[in-house]
Amino acid sequence: MTGGAIGAGDVVRLAVPATTAYVGVARSLTAGIATRLDLDLDHVEDLRLAVSEACGVLLPDAAPGAMLDLVVHVTDAGLAIEMSTVTSGDPAPPGPDSFAWTVLSALTDGVVADRTDGRTSIRLDFATGADPVVPDGARGSTGP
Repeated sequence: MTGGAIGAGDVVRLAVPATTAYVGVARSLTAGIATRLDLDLDHVEDLRLAVSEACGVLLPDAAPGAMLDLVVHVTDAGLAIEMSTVTSGDPAPPGPDSFAWTVLSALTDGVVADRTDGRTSIRLDFATGADPVVPDGARGSTGP
């Protein structure tokens, strides 16, 4: 194994059973990559929460025995995370009117959901140079 930095063009793939028992693995992988890219703690936590929320959307409709596929693309602009699984039934991907979409939109710089050929996917985009999401009132007061 050779050492080196993570950089643009790198792609990391993970496949785990599509159950809640493996959400922590997906969160840890993405947070580890973000940390290696020197993102600050606020960015890393936004990313971890977004991955959790995306899992919360995908896993309830996962087909029995399905795998959760996660692909992290490192780009010059940041990270693109694609998560997908085979779904049972015909669930629609989350749309702009759903609570999940609101949360994902607030935590990321872009979110796209799709359902094609029995597979539901969510793509999360994170710009490494953007300010992290900070809830109103969470920033400290600088005083007079």
